[in-house]
Amino acid sequence: MTKPFSVAFKQKMHARLTGRNAVSATQLARETGVNQQNLSRWLQEARSLPIMADQPKPVRMWTVEQKARVLAAASQLDGGELTAYLEREGVKRAEYEQWRLALDEGGVASTSTNKRIRQLERELARKEKALAEAAALPVLKKKWTPFMGRTRTTTPTGRTRGNPRSCPPGADLRRAFGTCL
Repeated sequence: MTKPFSVAFKQKMHARLTGRNAVSATQLARETGVNQQNLSRWLQEARSLPIMADQPKPVRMWTVEQKARVLAAASQLDGGELTAYLEREGVKRAEYEQWRLALDEGGVASTSTNKRIRQLERELARKEKALAEAAALPVLKKKWTPFMGRTRTTTPTGRTRGNPRSCPPGADLRRAFGTCL
């Protein structure tokens, strides 16, 4: 007879399977002693339930004055005090760093960013052109081969096959002056 598991226990297992540092059902089964099939079934059941999500928080639009006020106050703080202040103000650390860098660069970032974008676009165009040329080489080689004709092989008489008027080997001077028949 199987022992019933509480809903709280199932929720903890679901959190371990899906949360941060999630582990596989097999590994969790080894750690907890719960059958792997049970863990997989609980995960599947939890995924099939309708999600009761909270209402999303509205995104706050910051004015330039508000950003300046936050940056001025935060410039006096460091470490834990800065983190606590930013949480109270509702500013994410990444936003704060972005604002601070934009203030330090004084608008130069957009110019340098545009230059970098143009440079990358030129490099991409150059590489695309090189790739197209490399892809065209095998095609051109296949098309060129029929125009090359046969390879030159010498017959026992010294004449090359396919060209009865060619001169025997060693007749370079006569061939140059057109006297070889």
